[in-house]
Amino acid sequence: MLAKSRLCVFKAYSSGTTGTPLQVYRDFSSTIKEYAYGHYFQQMHGYHLGDPVVSLRGTLDRNTFSYYDKTNNVLYLSSFHLNGNRIEEYYKLISDFKPKVIKAYPSSMHILATELYKKDLKLDIPIAFTSSEVLHDFQKEIVERVLNTKIFDWYGNAEQTVAFGQF
Repeated sequence: MLAKSRLCVFKAYSSGTTGTPLQVYRDFSSTIKEYAYGHYFQQMHGYHLGDPVVSLRGTLDRNTFSYYDKTNNVLYLSSFHLNGNRIEEYYKLISDFKPKVIKAYPSSMHILATELYKKDLKLDIPIAFTSSEVLHDFQKEIVERVLNTKIFDWYGNAEQTVAFGQF
């Protein structure tokens, strides 16, 4: 049921974790509030706009390995290419970039940490934000050790019924 004019909303989709993705409508006011809260949550844990960030999420398409957004100081790395054969490339890009923050799916961050561990490589990324998937204790343990980081997990949903973060 849509209680507002279609001109005042836009379509969004759930992840489809339990089956088919659900189409929902969001209004701009609620979306802005949710993003503001998410940004506030990250600020409370030490992130500030302009800090160097590595993003390891599904943002890039399957043909793009990396992209640097100079305006926002974000190095986007492909989660699709993340494997043991290319881990030295990831390590070099991240080491040279010297990020303060990494934002990633727990599974992607876990693969990164596991592959680095296998090659006896470590990184120093003070802050890590995870979202969109369950963060398991075994994932958190190796990620925090190999990336020398502190993870803060976030939960929200496309339906915008709840949004909260770990303190």
